[in-house]
Amino acid sequence: MKIYRALAQENPKVYLSDVATSLNNLGAFHAQDSSKRTQAEGEYEEALKLYRALDQENPKVYGRDCANTLVMGVDLFGASKENLNEALRLLEPYDDGYMNVGRLREIIGVLK
Repeated sequence: MKIYRALAQENPKVYLSDVATSLNNLGAFHAQDSSKRTQAEGEYEEALKLYRALDQENPKVYGRDCANTLVMGVDLFGASKENLNEALRLLEPYDDGYMNVGRLREIIGVLK
């Protein structure tokens, strides 16, 4: 994380997505350990904030990642189910076969 954060400070257009991905993965990993729940939620929230910003700049590239993070928040952290509607909206431009979008839509259906 330290390296990605430093790289993102120098060149955010290239490395900010790596920071978001790493935070998302750390949040999911730390969510499995109840003693790291607060840390996991912080990582998730920061990842979501970054993905939302990235999606605003380039929705075709980051919409799916943002949607995935929104779904993760509902599933792992009890985030509002309104996030699932936002995730579905972000997934609209994608075919089901693109990067497991179909599976993500199924998960949304189950969580709703």
